[in-house]
Amino acid sequence: MASKPSIVRFKFVNFENLPHSPGYFINSSDMKDRDGNVWKLRIYPGGMAGVHNTDAHNINDNGAAISLSLLLQSVKTVTASIAFIVRDAVGNVYHYDACDDTDTFAVQGNFLRSDYHYRLKRSEIVEESNNILLDGALIVHVEIQTRIVMTFQPPNTSAGIMKRILESKEDADVVFYVRGMSILAHKLILKMNAPILFSLCKNHNMDTPISIEDTSPEVFRIIIQYIYIGETSEAMKLLQLGKENEADKIEVRAAMGKELIDAADRYGIVGLKLSVETALVDRCIINLDNAVDWLLFADAKNCPLLKEAATNYCAGMVKDVLNSKASEQLKQSPRLLSELLLAVSNDSNDCFDETSQMSVNDLRAKLYEKGLDVDGSKETLVTRINTPNKRQRVE
Repeated sequence: MASKPSIVRFKFVNFENLPHSPGYFINSSDMKDRDGNVWKLRIYPGGMAGVHNTDAHNINDNGAAISLSLLLQSVKTVTASIAFIVRDAVGNVYHYDACDDTDTFAVQGNFLRSDYHYRLKRSEIVEESNNILLDGALIVHVEIQTRIVMTFQPPNTSAGIMKRILESKEDADVVFYVRGMSILAHKLILKMNAPILFSLCKNHNMDTPISIEDTSPEVFRIIIQYIYIGETSEAMKLLQLGKENEADKIEVRAAMGKELIDAADRYGIVGLKLSVETALVDRCIINLDNAVDWLLFADAKNCPLLKEAATNYCAGMVKDVLNSKASEQLKQSPRLLSELLLAVSNDSNDCFDETSQMSVNDLRAKLYEKGLDVDGSKETLVTRINTPNKRQRVE
């Protein structure tokens, strides 16, 4: 899970007159993020030497794209997700480039967005009509989301023998026909571990398949695997699918994650739903382009950990989020807007007790220790801890 993003501001004065031959760089002053980590930003006004730049024709070409490298100056190691932001002089986002995965920074280590130097040309920066330079200075904002290690994961509650039963298909007595693919199962296992799916099987047998059209075969196999084994390895593999292009990878991972959560929610497979939700948050998949979409999805599917991560991100980037096209959907929900404003204010006085201030991860861990159900909205989890008549967890 990522913390509320820090926006660290780096300034490069008299940018237009800086040397811009490939390989020449200048370092910014040291700057701190909200966690006290010290960073330095290195800029290559004419791009890095030896890096192919399709926009550069010679060492004095204003069309060359810049390169940026973020350097950690603190003594500790930091794992974080990074995005670079260049705004115009009135504060609107002109260029935004987010990293898909987290990266680990060591002392004096560096992090380089290798594709960044292809996207923002020096000529765009110095072009007066773009209004990017402020009194001749280039301001680069770096969005830093420090990774918070998750301490709670739903446990594997199935025995090894179940895996052999699933793989052998011996004594299977029901068939699901999922978009043209047959997937076998056992009614007794479904009755014990997946009551919703079992309810579909009552009047069916091996000769009368059950048609499933609202879930892909890949995802349905993962559902069945989890019902038998309680294992999420295949789900995690599916979340890693993607293309070389970072934007495509984000979209594919988001689509897979949503399909897995949607199917697990539809069939009442709570453990799988929580595992996928935790994996998505742990991978810091939220950025300016998708934050509102994830917030709305998490709220609709009752995924409080994902909602908490999306809310934290939106609170840290509230101006840009509210100025984005996606904000129109957010503005249609006064409740979500109110929750976002509360997160922005970060006012603990608005909480009635310490339990309300706990993170979703900590709430789930505490409920699990007490043998209580860990599913539901954050409000439900808080109530469950504070209410005498609590819902017991079903293993």
